[in-house]
Amino acid sequence: MLTSYPWPASPEREQLVVRLRPGDDQSDVTVLEWAGERFVGARPADRSERTLVAADPMVFASPGLFDTQINGYLGRGFKDADLGPDGIRDLCWSILLSGTTRFLPTVTTDAPEVMEAAMCSVHAACRIYPDVAAVVSGIHQEGPWLSPVDGPRGAHPRQHISLPDPGQFDRLQQAAGGRIALLTLAPEVDGAIDLIRFVSSRGIAVCLGHHDADAETIHRAVAAGARGVTHLGNGCHTTMPRHPNVLWEQAAEDRLYAGIIADGHHLPPSTIKVLYRAKPRDRLILVSDAVDMAGAMAGLYHVRGAIAELTPEGRFGFYRSPTLIGAAVPLARCLANLVAFADEGKTPVAYLPAVTDVPSALIGEAGTCLPLGRPGTPATFVIWRWERDDPSLVPQRIVVLGRTVYDIETQPTTVPFGRTPQIAAQEEADQWRESRP
Repeated sequence: MLTSYPWPASPEREQLVVRLRPGDDQSDVTVLEWAGERFVGARPADRSERTLVAADPMVFASPGLFDTQINGYLGRGFKDADLGPDGIRDLCWSILLSGTTRFLPTVTTDAPEVMEAAMCSVHAACRIYPDVAAVVSGIHQEGPWLSPVDGPRGAHPRQHISLPDPGQFDRLQQAAGGRIALLTLAPEVDGAIDLIRFVSSRGIAVCLGHHDADAETIHRAVAAGARGVTHLGNGCHTTMPRHPNVLWEQAAEDRLYAGIIADGHHLPPSTIKVLYRAKPRDRLILVSDAVDMAGAMAGLYHVRGAIAELTPEGRFGFYRSPTLIGAAVPLARCLANLVAFADEGKTPVAYLPAVTDVPSALIGEAGTCLPLGRPGTPATFVIWRWERDDPSLVPQRIVVLGRTVYDIETQPTTVPFGRTPQIAAQEEADQWRESRP
């Protein structure tokens, strides 16, 4: 059954009184004004208008977040063969309702026909549904031209890893309707440097990921047009020389944008803090890298013939094992985590570029959405409630291109969970763990 989602005509003119940062400073209370899908301006609220702002000082507004790496959410994945355009729409709305209003559906290494089918479905959904086209800013192709070596390869299936092929890229781009905006590859594999030149010359961003390249190869890749690093600190060997190594070389290369998974599990808080300090502010990007179980209730589940545990903190891994299965928190949680991990006494507003303007710059989009309400920019924003100690950012209202698509009180839009996960009993989990070597 098709789910109905609120996508009315954009309003002729509308305004909203908001707080631009958490706290009691009355000078932060602002009137956002928009006409149709674009802001016409933002001005300080007068005394009478200030009474209309949310009473809770932890409620504030920001541009919607931009996630350049997300594989799935709420029981659906972008490679699921049975989704089709309608299922893609459900998946996109589930991501949107987390406060991520723009993203790159990520299609990872698989058989060529599987990757092509996934890209076809995303493209078809964008053509059919204007609400999907409004939130999908392109497609992130992650693989199959990655390292075949255990460790750097990560969870990408070895049997589908292959050498870079411009012809295959063209076929995938055709299936995607020209929507591939970001390609992740390993620069040390044969033909990768040439492919970087080929792809980047077409205006498509190339990131280095799932690789074990040395410093010289990394510099050659940058010279050929590589622009960033996919999930810096992950997709590499678990043990490596203290120095030099692939982590330090990429962190030190100021020309490279760096995506980091700040869920608190893929990288420890101390590593995130160091990488945040190492990269220039206009090169740091937060990503969720969320998988289909993101957004599910905490508990024990049957996954791939094993028992997995999703904790209340968002850690998704094998039961009582240090091995992770995937990321399971939205980008908003990563932003809230960065505030805590950086430990600078600031609010989420200080780190907004890493989830708004910097990812836009990575894929070559002109313009900026900061400051919020700048005339001519898309009227897309989120009203959040920030919980400092949790830490969390919970959407209270979401506006996309002038349209209110969610309000926690008056319009609590929901998306049904996709594939129902098979819950495991505690006794089953304990027996499974005891059977492991």
